[in-house]
Amino acid sequence: MNVTYQMLRAFFLPPGTTAEQSAYYVGVLRKVVETPEWKEYVARNALKETFQTGADFTKFLEKDDAYHRTLMTEAGFTKK
Repeated sequence: MNVTYQMLRAFFLPPGTTAEQSAYYVGVLRKVVETPEWKEYVARNALKETFQTGADFTKFLEKDDAYHRTLMTEAGFTKK
């Protein structure tokens, strides 16, 4: 069987987080993904690197959720 599966790795903040707090963590994580150590980690683990925030990330999550619901339903693991 030829199967490909991508696992989400993300950083989520709790409800009530202010825009300032969110911006702080976005800044921290932007710095992290620019480091040689991060690049090495991504390459060593054959990861696909995508950095998304805000509305783009929300749109991705909604699409990804719908995709997984379809997969699980078609596989018979869940019902509609």
